[in-house]
Amino acid sequence: MWDCGRFATLFYATGYVVGMFVVVPSFYPSAPLLHSLWVGRALLADMTASLVPNAFYCINDSQCVVEYDTTEEGERAFSLSARQNALLRIREIDFSKGRLGSTVWPSSLALGQWLVDSSEAASAELVLELGCGVGLVSVAAALSGAKHVFATDLQAESEAGEGPDGLIENVRHNAHINGVAARVTARPLDWHLESSYLAPCSCDLVVGSDLVYYPENVEPLVHALKHHLAPGGTALLIGPRRAHAAGARSASICDVAALLPTEQVRLANWTLRQTRTEVLELQLLRWSRPSLEDAV
Repeated sequence: MWDCGRFATLFYATGYVVGMFVVVPSFYPSAPLLHSLWVGRALLADMTASLVPNAFYCINDSQCVVEYDTTEEGERAFSLSARQNALLRIREIDFSKGRLGSTVWPSSLALGQWLVDSSEAASAELVLELGCGVGLVSVAAALSGAKHVFATDLQAESEAGEGPDGLIENVRHNAHINGVAARVTARPLDWHLESSYLAPCSCDLVVGSDLVYYPENVEPLVHALKHHLAPGGTALLIGPRRAHAAGARSASICDVAALLPTEQVRLANWTLRQTRTEVLELQLLRWSRPSLEDAV
């Protein structure tokens, strides 16, 4: 007769083997061994909790975000990191209600994963997310230990012209179902409208994902960054790398970096791999604003 200990050992071993030699190599042939072991352990935990993974997002071929099937209509669930104790649940809404902020964008998974795995959000007193959409990054920052997070976006209007349609309310819902409603404030903020801004220099971490496409939005975004980021604070923006073809009418993270002090800005190239062939090239902008002491 097998005792429980032997059965558990075999069960764990099976999870590791599945992760190492089946799941990870099929999606990410270059994934390192330790990461494969983590995915194997995650899959094992999924089996015991009756969770079904349906997608894997490999960031820089070293970190993995796992997405799971859910029973709630319109809801998606993610494990951003091995450090995450519970799934991050996000409700998406219809495009007619939220426009571009109605869905989870891939860049937000990469930034959310970084915040969960790093200490940047955990050490922040006040985090501001610009263009929060469904609020995934804001919720990730709160789950990572940020004292308070402002999740901001345009309050879109419905196609029927009925005024505010619930985009901000959806962010509040997502904060609530993840248990961080007390530390996430969702509110409208228009980069073009300074009267909608928070107090100047009030945020020690400003984050955003997939924020720029139209060139006319770059200067207002930079103005909002400069207004809100406190001395000694950090801004982290991530978005797709875009080649600037002649006559192209699109902007990228590089255009934002060009309007910030060169010596304070760092750009890093990232990748987000969904399958062997589907790879999203990203850029992460880090703006470190000098403290008042450093500025003297």
